[in-house]
Amino acid sequence: MIKCGKWRRSDIPQIAELIVLCWQEYDASKVHTRMKQNFQQWLTKVFPEGVEHFVVARDANGNLAGIAGLTPLKQPHVAEVHSVVVKAALRGLGIGRRLMQAAIKCAISKSYRRIDLAGVKNPTAIKL
Repeated sequence: MIKCGKWRRSDIPQIAELIVLCWQEYDASKVHTRMKQNFQQWLTKVFPEGVEHFVVARDANGNLAGIAGLTPLKQPHVAEVHSVVVKAALRGLGIGRRLMQAAIKCAISKSYRRIDLAGVKNPTAIKL
């Protein structure tokens, strides 16, 4: 059973790992070993715990199964969904779709009127 919800500060290492995985799959030539550490440090500094910048999916044991980023844009009432990543072993089970639904629900609850999708060159993201 997979449940979607807010992220916790203790999720940061797994979030960083999933996002670096996403970057590697999209363009492995731009990813190096320090990126994960740097990104993990950046997440720790920038985002307070529970803020809706990430929606997470957890398995029955509470481990991260996937994430979806949700970031407000400078335009009023506009947010962007980005970094939708599901662990490789759990793909094809509808987790990405549920993450997208959770991100959209979160955006609506925050009164966003438009939601943009980042990475529109990524065919998997478009398909979702």
